[in-house]
Amino acid sequence: MPTDARFRQLMDTAPVLIWCADTERRFIYFNKVWLDFTGRAMEEEFGCGWATGVHPEDHERRAALFAEHFERREAFRVEFRLRRRDGAWRWMLGTGVPRTNGAGEFIGFIGSCIDITEMKEAEAQRQRDLEEKAALLQELHHRVKNNAQVFASLLGVQANRATDPEVKFALRTAAARASAMAIAQQQIHDAGASAEFDLSGFVRRLAPTLGARRVEIEVEAAHPVLVPLATAVPLSLIVHELLTNAVHHGFPGLREGRVVVSLRRKRDSMLCVTVRDNGVGLPEGASLDSHRSAGLTIVKSLTRQLGATLSLGPGPGTAVCLKLPARG
Repeated sequence: MPTDARFRQLMDTAPVLIWCADTERRFIYFNKVWLDFTGRAMEEEFGCGWATGVHPEDHERRAALFAEHFERREAFRVEFRLRRRDGAWRWMLGTGVPRTNGAGEFIGFIGSCIDITEMKEAEAQRQRDLEEKAALLQELHHRVKNNAQVFASLLGVQANRATDPEVKFALRTAAARASAMAIAQQQIHDAGASAEFDLSGFVRRLAPTLGARRVEIEVEAAHPVLVPLATAVPLSLIVHELLTNAVHHGFPGLREGRVVVSLRRKRDSMLCVTVRDNGVGLPEGASLDSHRSAGLTIVKSLTRQLGATLSLGPGPGTAVCLKLPARG
């Protein structure tokens, strides 16, 4: 048992609970802060008496960890609940290290406990907040996705009932855009906590929904092409519009063909998205500015929003290239 008066004075003025154990694992000393905390006399705490104040759910775990590290003579850390003098259970962070005498011989352990209840409660509250946030995000995802799917279905029904070819085409196009949004939303949800969106994965999900069995759609991307979530939706809509234009305008009638979506990063991290087809191509002298379709208007608007550039590539067929700066 520590008997040095200076040792006791130092231990009693320390702002933490302190204990000492001998080579037989018997607890032989507790400082004043400890005794004031538990409200018990030193003699009541000696040996294993102090352990009666450990929460029953924590007792075996704490005792096993202490025994294991005592045998190995290794320092340890353990969290457990200790009963305060008013009966309240308080979370403690306990630490212990081996003690040696002047000759370097092992003479037991010395350790301390600090009250971390407020920290544990704050952690628990943060966890509850995170779980609540996750539940809200899950609900938001389902609502957005389901609303998009319902919207697409309603537009499809209206398109089937429409007799005017232009109205029918406009409704079907709007339904396809809503479906593309639902696919993007599902992929964002599947990414979980990731802050990035796999554009190549989206294109592979999107392609089968375009209803173009006579047109083969291929994705050229050696690896997942990741983009920030902030650009996921506008990029998805741009790719959808370019693919839709390639399929429907590049291969009129029952013409068969091939569309390739190329996704690659340049050395400066600029993202290049190219949609090229081997279809009929654009009329001679045509340019992106000369086309006033709703789809291309959407593409141009989203391109400006992203700070990207849009250009036509060389034929045969049609090739449209989107270049997105590294910041996106």
